[in-house]
Amino acid sequence: FLNLPLHLIEKILSFLSPQSLLQFSQVCKYAQSISFANELWCNVVKRHYQYRRTIPLPKEPKEHYYDYYYRRHETANNWKQSKCVVAKVQAKAPVQNLQIDKRSPTILFSSCSNNIQEWDLNSGTCISKIG
Repeated sequence: FLNLPLHLIEKILSFLSPQSLLQFSQVCKYAQSISFANELWCNVVKRHYQYRRTIPLPKEPKEHYYDYYYRRHETANNWKQSKCVVAKVQAKAPVQNLQIDKRSPTILFSSCSNNIQEWDLNSGTCISKIG
């Protein structure tokens, strides 16, 4: 299989489920390098989450579509296992990243406006802003 031309291998891999693709990546280093191609994971994300339009590339240059899939998959699993808490905060820009520490009643999130905010979950107010 690994002796096939690269474009054929990538085409075949594009039909695998995310879990199968990750299992394939454990075969050898060459398989790992093929299976973590950004374009391949872009197609996996589109198919798995049924996106009909182009998904924008992550804004961070080191970020990868696999990271996008993993974050989304982890969030979905946390919701299914009730490992989450719902809190309402008033934000003017869409939230891109969210950091919750279970030991603290605060959350940190970054928004499209390139700033980081810390919110108190008990009062629902913004404690501090960076950026």
